[in-house]
Amino acid sequence: MENKQKLRDTEWMYNILMTYCKENNLKNALVALPFAREVYDSVKPRKDGEPYLIHPLSITLKGIALGITDDISISTELLHDVKEEKPDCDLDNLNVADPIKQYTYILTYVPLDGLSKIESQKIYYHKILKYLVTTRTKGLDRADNVSTMSWAFEIDKIGKYDEETYRFYPEVLSKWAEMAPTLIEQIQVWTIYRSIFTRVFSNERFLDQEIDEELKQNLLKIRTLYEKRRT
Repeated sequence: MENKQKLRDTEWMYNILMTYCKENNLKNALVALPFAREVYDSVKPRKDGEPYLIHPLSITLKGIALGITDDISISTELLHDVKEEKPDCDLDNLNVADPIKQYTYILTYVPLDGLSKIESQKIYYHKILKYLVTTRTKGLDRADNVSTMSWAFEIDKIGKYDEETYRFYPEVLSKWAEMAPTLIEQIQVWTIYRSIFTRVFSNERFLDQEIDEELKQNLLKIRTLYEKRRT
């Protein structure tokens, strides 16, 4: 029971990650980690009462467990939500490498004037898929949110989140797999794929809802790929 509680203990996760960054001399992450804590601690807790910091800590530790251990990736994972959660945070003057700031801005969703939400999202994801670090971070981010949204999200947000997941994440994970050809990288992609799309495998009713043809075809592709991987 004690170990299970530790897995959701923000302070324990923060200290474990800080120790890891020090032991591996991850200079950018050692700056990004306390900055992320300062930003995320200033926003309201999640619906379940957990501090928002638990989310970036979770995806970063999961990435390390999967072998994503470079300084740029870890720092980007920690900072990926800072501009969405606190737009006025001083990211520009943070003493981290410029690619980390660039990736953080790319991962910050901003609705575009004159465009529908789906049109804005298509442009947003198109930018993300240009880089392995942002693509991978978005996959880790989605996997963590999908696994916790039943208690961390408001009910009306869950349906919208499912739709966005099924519409855009087959391409996100396909692009990740394309940019990451080694065996260990393919295992990373498949692990996150399973984490994200478990709901598709178990939720037959979603295909019966009133959804557009593009979304329905994506769902069928997910199912087909899953069945092929099982055999």
